[in-house]
Amino acid sequence: MSIEDQSQKLVNLLEEYNASKNSDGGNIRQEKAKEESIEFLEKTLSRLLEWIRAADSKITPVLAISTSMLGVMAVLVPKVSSWNFLAMLVGILTVAPLLICVLFLFLACFPRTDGPVDSLVYFETIKALDHKAYLSKIKQMTTEEYSIDLAKQCHRNAEIASSKYFRLKIAIGSLFLSIIPWIMFVFILYRE
Repeated sequence: MSIEDQSQKLVNLLEEYNASKNSDGGNIRQEKAKEESIEFLEKTLSRLLEWIRAADSKITPVLAISTSMLGVMAVLVPKVSSWNFLAMLVGILTVAPLLICVLFLFLACFPRTDGPVDSLVYFETIKALDHKAYLSKIKQMTTEEYSIDLAKQCHRNAEIASSKYFRLKIAIGSLFLSIIPWIMFVFILYRE
């Protein structure tokens, strides 16, 4: 089922929920709509967390490749007295995108732990409460409050996933930009 279909399903469920408020005997339909809404939001949150994990898993190999390329360059760099213009130019054209790559990989993997305030789903908010206060708040939480909390979590995790993929895209693009100059740099310095 596509995201659009799922979104439309949630809209339909919410409309059904609102319509059931105004009809007699709507409690069963209302509860069913709430349950389906929560199920949808829980699945959406789970999917968003998987997208974040997928982005994080791509960081390690890209970082390994870029730092290896920088390491090879560091080994091949001759003394300053034997530098020539072509080697310096190609070296700069290689190092700059590789450093941009490493910077954006760092930004992509740096944890962003600011989440919805007063959430009973978000780990930082849960940690801030002692276990008795957390249990008390959970017992008092209504289905509607839980649904709203999940929706806020989905939104925040969508922001995090989007940010990670944007930064990862820049890092991988920078890595690809550095490949040709890197090969030229290695060839030039290896010949000397």
